Amino acid sequence: MAFDVNIGNTTNNPAASSQDTINQMQENNKIQMQLAKVSSDGQLTTMLCTTQEHNAENLKQLASEGSRPQ
Repeated sequence: MAFDVNIGNTTNNPAASSQDTINQMQENNKIQMQLAKVSSDGQLTTMLCTTQEHNAENLKQLASEGSRPQ
């Protein structure tokens, strides 16, 4: 029995469509903006960098998919 657990990153899901990946990136950006308004401490900086890294990975994934039909 398999459980689908969403940890907020579609990069590890090979079945994720390009639109799913884009939606996740947009959600990451919204969270990032909210966090930036809350605080500017060192831990927050780390969290923002992690989100940026996830977005960079997602962009690479989209680029490798090209215009593959969903």
